[in-house]
Amino acid sequence: MRLFIAVDLDDNIKEKIIEETIPIRSKGTDIAFTTSENLHVTMKFLGEVAEQQLKGLKEDISNTLAGVKQFKINIKGMGYFGRPEFMKVIWLGVDKDNGRDELVNIIKSLNNALKHIRTEDHDPHPHITIGRVKTCKNKEILLHEVKSKSNLEIGEMLVKQIVLKKSELSEKGPIYTDLMTINLEK
Repeated sequence: MRLFIAVDLDDNIKEKIIEETIPIRSKGTDIAFTTSENLHVTMKFLGEVAEQQLKGLKEDISNTLAGVKQFKINIKGMGYFGRPEFMKVIWLGVDKDNGRDELVNIIKSLNNALKHIRTEDHDPHPHITIGRVKTCKNKEILLHEVKSKSNLEIGEMLVKQIVLKKSELSEKGPIYTDLMTINLEK
């Protein structure tokens, strides 16, 4: 099973993201945009996990998140992974002054607890993948659009849950299934 840990987004945040990406969608760029229902804050990608590891994995996640309180995040700023001439992923970030530290601390705890499943060789970067760049068609236009939205304010939401998800790849894009939801303390 291909698994990851995420924060689901409120519907009003998803709607604003779709609205804000319309200019990029209309500029002839070659991007596979994330569908509204699949938008989420990526916390940790686990990759392929064997079925027999699932019970222990769920216990490790539950123990790691025990006592974590709900907190607010502000979705702010567009950027990309890759190089300007070869962008791979277009993303939205979490405001460093509003929720990013909380997410990073949780990710670090998860990384430590789950290092037997997957280790990370980079610092945590909570983000929302809004699109995967297929080719660099109209890359100057794409780069301009992304840079012009580097301080884009999407909005604030309360993080109440963290979810373990299964991702099944299909011709129409990934299909996500929630395997476990951890409710954070009030």
